[in-house]
Amino acid sequence: MAGQRQHDYHILPPSIWPFIGAAGGFTLLFGLVLLFHGNGPWVAMIGLVTVLYTMFCWWSDVIAEARIGDHTPVVQIGLRYGMIMFIVSEIMFFSAWFWSFFKNALYPMAAIDHTWPPPGIETSISAMSGACSPTWMRPDWPRIPSSFTRRTKVSTSAITAGTTSAGCTRSRCACRCSCAGRA
Repeated sequence: MAGQRQHDYHILPPSIWPFIGAAGGFTLLFGLVLLFHGNGPWVAMIGLVTVLYTMFCWWSDVIAEARIGDHTPVVQIGLRYGMIMFIVSEIMFFSAWFWSFFKNALYPMAAIDHTWPPPGIETSISAMSGACSPTWMRPDWPRIPSSFTRRTKVSTSAITAGTTSAGCTRSRCACRCSCAGRA
């Protein structure tokens, strides 16, 4: 017969959900860009609702296919293997990510002059730590207790000086490390 299936695999009919999901994801991303630039959250909300609706409907279709009997044992094994491979790939990705981070943190390479963090990142930390000072000096903000600013200046100067627990190399420093009394 022409309408009978001669195999164990499930051939999917065309579905609109991938297109609607992609359009919803784009709308969500575009809405977040608009939101970050000061516009309202409505476009991002429409995108989020579209993505959530797509997820609900698409998985409802998958469950309906399983209840009808389209998921034969061969299809179920394929779905299980697909999920297992996805989980294993995520484990491998994050293992490689954190392995690289900890390897470079513990044993820095010659490409970054055997220093951690790399020199460019250290400059960024210095710039970010100094960015807080002008905002604290604004006259319309409440006063910060002197004990807090003293501690903050010490930690900021320690970051910008690049000190370690062994002490800094500057002749006169304000970081109160082991070299604070030296001339």
